[in-house]
Amino acid sequence: MRLLNYFQYRIAIIFGIFGILLSSLFGFSLFVSIHKTDDELRRQLLTQFQTKAIEHYQNTDALLSGDSVFEITVLRSDRDAVDDYLTELTAGYYEFTEQAVHVIKGVLPSQSIEQSVNYYLIHHSDNSHAINKNVDQILFTIVLIVLFVSVVGISIGLLLSRQIARPVQALQQQIRSTDPTDIAHAPLERTDEFGELSQAYNETLERIRQAFEREKRFSSYASHELRTPVAIIKSSLNLWQTCNQIDDPVLADQKKNRAFQRIAVASDQMEAVIQTFLLLSKRSFSDQESELIDLRKVITELLDKFQSVESYQHIKVETQMDSAVPLQVNRLAANVIFSTLLRNSFEYCAGNISIRSCENRLILSNNIDQLKIDQAEHFGFGLEIVRQLCDQLGWRVSMELKDSLLYVVEIIYRK
Repeated sequence: MRLLNYFQYRIAIIFGIFGILLSSLFGFSLFVSIHKTDDELRRQLLTQFQTKAIEHYQNTDALLSGDSVFEITVLRSDRDAVDDYLTELTAGYYEFTEQAVHVIKGVLPSQSIEQSVNYYLIHHSDNSHAINKNVDQILFTIVLIVLFVSVVGISIGLLLSRQIARPVQALQQQIRSTDPTDIAHAPLERTDEFGELSQAYNETLERIRQAFEREKRFSSYASHELRTPVAIIKSSLNLWQTCNQIDDPVLADQKKNRAFQRIAVASDQMEAVIQTFLLLSKRSFSDQESELIDLRKVITELLDKFQSVESYQHIKVETQMDSAVPLQVNRLAANVIFSTLLRNSFEYCAGNISIRSCENRLILSNNIDQLKIDQAEHFGFGLEIVRQLCDQLGWRVSMELKDSLLYVVEIIYRK
């Protein structure tokens, strides 16, 4: 029964059973219809002979004795011996299957009712017709026809099952040949349900591919973002240990305080990275997680933070923002987006940063220091984080490098 495990053979078996049942029904119907037709022909034959016999009787006053060609026997109640089962009949046509007899009973026309004579037209079907003489041969022929039609039906079923199962096998082959490292596949070029199934499978593969890409990017983000604070903490701990070898207590305390501050900053940075990745793990933010914030205030606080860094103090920042820009948004997500954009702007800036807000959009641009980009391991690392968080917030973001000198980021947010 292992064949039933395969779709193709299940279809073939169904076609075969259907063909056998259909051909059997056809054979049975043919056999019954032959007998019904034969019975109707015998009735017509007797009726026609009855008309002929009555006409002859009216013309000659003598009843025909029978018909040797069609094996019809004529009996009269006034002179012939008639079986009891026939005498009890009323005038009309009758068929007796057990006796294999077809009978028409009638009354000969007469002037006197007392002298009325019944006549019987009897046709014995067993000895008079090829159908009844050859029932076994007819049944054998019908059985052969049924077997032939069944074999043809099974053969057609096999061919059709292969044709029907072909797209299923193609889809199965496509699924089996899917490479986890390269899951891009072209869907089957079909417009039926199998084509839709293949298209749905490809869409599922694309979602899986995107999930793999997000996982890879997540690992890259984590390793990149955590590398710097871990290095700072490690170097600060080494500095802390060297303080034990300094004879001057004041200088040692200064170095310890400096190492402590660096560790605190690195710790805050690691906490921010962890919170960022927790945000990225969400598909969307609920309304309960949103609060009203002032965009101008958030940008101003972040600018103060970055401009206080010694290596960024030479960068000129130009801002054109409304006095208050209220936003109903997840505060942490918005803070990560704007801090990431500003950090990249300061990190790769050649000297000028411009921040403008109008209506429901924020435009941030800065000129590019090509040398810093060439020396960096990743240019603008974190921009993918910004894209994903903007998608989760329902914001639209565009990033464009213009004339190889100016990098422009435009965010269209919901108020």
